[in-house]
Amino acid sequence: MNYVLKVNYNEDRIDWGGEKNQFMKREILLESLYRDHAEWIYKKLVKMGCTPEGAEDAMQNAYIIAYEKFDQLRSEDAYVSWFLQIAIRTAYRIMKKNRRARLISMEIREEEEE
Repeated sequence: MNYVLKVNYNEDRIDWGGEKNQFMKREILLESLYRDHAEWIYKKLVKMGCTPEGAEDAMQNAYIIAYEKFDQLRSEDAYVSWFLQIAIRTAYRIMKKNRRARLISMEIREEEEE
């Protein structure tokens, strides 16, 4: 399905108008976010202490959350930092879940050894 995006420029601001154009805005911004910033955000998550697999999961989940909550984005100028915050929170949740799973498996091993 192809859409034609009609955009009106006014004082360096984009008037996206219309429901179809709002959908296209979401698609364009998230695609450019992936193309221009995904590697940088991924590396930031790994530096934070996420495993590479956890960082990948966090990125995927963050894109889903960003797509679903795009209407909560207050300024199109801040979409990179908005997405980064979503990715960081998602990564922390994954790290917390993994830490809990490791603790449980350690407790099970200790019980089996006794």
